[in-house]
Parts: sequence; structure tokens; C-alpha cells
Amino acid sequence: WRPGSDDMDLIYTWLRMSVASIENHLARTIISHMDWSHGVLSSHIQTQTGIAVVSASIQHMSETSPTISAGGGGSVAAMTHLAMASFSAGPVGQFLFFFLDHGV
Repeated sequence: WRPGSDDMDLIYTWLRMSVASIENHLARTIISHMDWSHGVLSSHIQTQTGIAVVSASIQHMSETSPTISAGGGGSVAAMTHLAMASFSAGPVGQFLFFFLDHGV
């Protein structure tokens, strides 16, 4: 399966839904089972997916933790730095699986 932009936009929409929703679980399952090998998916889809995962992670963390939503503890800043380091360090797939495997 070679997803197009419309397919991925739907998955990103599901990813932003409540973590308890079936749609969110399906989005995380689809993303975690995609082939992230070099050249299989376009670099645009890989980059957009990485950004969508980070955005959804920050959104869901701020919904579940008042400290994060208030900006305390630097968690959002730490997540942003982790995302940038991950993008510059290697394939988006490694970055994605870290978050998906840790329930984010």
C-alpha cells in the first residue's frame, strides 16, 4: 500500500482524536506497521508523519497533564528538542516507533 496525501490526512485527523478513541488506535496501528525503509514512502510523507506524531503527542500530553498545559517543567520544549534531534539523527521511522512503543 502506497498511501497518498488524502490517505495520510485522514490518518493524521484520527491521530489528533482522543487517545481512547478507536480512530486514534487505528491511526497508531497503521503508522506503526507502515514500511519506513528508505525510499518506500516519499520523504514528504515521512516528514509530515513525524510532525503529525509530535503534534498529536504534545496535544495529548497537554490534555492529560495540567503541568504540561500550563507550560511547567519544560516538557513541550523537551519534546520539541527531541523531535528536532530525531529528525537530524536518522530515519523518521526510528523516531515514530519510539513514541508509538511508549504509548504516546
